[in-house]
Amino acid sequence: MKTNIEELSSKIDVLNNKVNTITESLQSNNSVCKRWLRTDEACDYLSISSSQLQVLKNEGVLPVKKLGGTNYYDRRIIDKMLEDNSCGVSI
Repeated sequence: MKTNIEELSSKIDVLNNKVNTITESLQSNNSVCKRWLRTDEACDYLSISSSQLQVLKNEGVLPVKKLGGTNYYDRRIIDKMLEDNSCGVSI
């Protein structure tokens, strides 16, 4: 028969495993949590190619901020564009 300490230790191990699983899941979906997405992250988020994202950028549908040679897209603007379906662009 397990002692209280053994039972507690076992429960702690189960909790640690669950926390690790959740942490790994959040880290793999980090782009969903971030406000500013790099080009590759924005493509993944939208499930489109980089050339399709380039079209949205060039047509002014999706604004971009450039910092140190890296383009950043605001996830909130992307979400609003999707919710409103206001872009009127088929990609």
